[in-house]
Amino acid sequence: MYTIIFIHCVGGTLFKQFIILKGFFSICILMLCIILYPVNTQAKNKLTVAYIGFSTDRPFWVTLGNAIKKGATTWNIDIIDLTPPDPDPKLQSKLLEHAVAKQVNGIIIGAITPSFLYTALSKASQNKIPVIAVDTKIEHHAIASFIATDNIKGATLAGQYIVDKTKGIGTVLILGGTKNHPNGEARRNGVEKEAKNAGMTVLFRRANWDDELAYKITSEELQKKNDISAIFSCWDPGIDTASHVIEKMKIKNKILTVGFDGLTRTLGYIRDGKVDATIAQNPIIMGEKSVENLVSILNGDDFLIEILISPYLVDQNNSK
Repeated sequence: MYTIIFIHCVGGTLFKQFIILKGFFSICILMLCIILYPVNTQAKNKLTVAYIGFSTDRPFWVTLGNAIKKGATTWNIDIIDLTPPDPDPKLQSKLLEHAVAKQVNGIIIGAITPSFLYTALSKASQNKIPVIAVDTKIEHHAIASFIATDNIKGATLAGQYIVDKTKGIGTVLILGGTKNHPNGEARRNGVEKEAKNAGMTVLFRRANWDDELAYKITSEELQKKNDISAIFSCWDPGIDTASHVIEKMKIKNKILTVGFDGLTRTLGYIRDGKVDATIAQNPIIMGEKSVENLVSILNGDDFLIEILISPYLVDQNNSK
């Protein structure tokens, strides 16, 4: 019997209207995590694993988390969910330090900002606690294995689709993630490379994975640039938001819209003709493989240092 502590960190838009209370809520959540879910390191024949994820209100992470729970059931592992809702890298680092202090046997982590975790990861390494990075790559010696979507492959698919549908004409507006986030940068670079190779102009704007900011940026750019022929968002909610702007502004010229995630809502938008395509990830496989690989590490069995899961493009031809 194993036990996994489930800690999702990040939130999204939930507390945007309560920014003054953000720090207070984060501290309260951290204290509740520590008080309500202590780790019993003395239990015999019972391994404890901390899962520190990215968000409770982002559909991708909800699906990944559920997959980890399902995978844990397969391996007869208990799950304790300690998921804070707010996207706070400092809080995530504190939760990682808490897991290390409680001497868990292993950790699965989906980093908000990898650099914020280095000190806590060094402590994990000193305590010989193996760590699996899921979804987001972390360049640190404590990371035993990395499991994620092949973002370069997905971005290349998106870029090729944009070039094909626009015939390489016009400007591609890219709505990006946070600065230096490996996934966002990989998705941006892949689309940008394909578009520029075809002779298209690329306009990159950093939207920080923020739906409201994506709405603002799209509105601003469509008002001042009339040659935007395509919009690519590094995450699906961003392209959903962009489609709302296009609809509201009643733009007559066709603007191609492409996202990255394969979320249920975006697939519905594709079927309804509001969004043209998305690059679908497979968080279910990602979650299950994370548990499977960590169990192998803890049991001293062979394991894979890196698992890249191939994404695929979805448009109206295969969205049903």
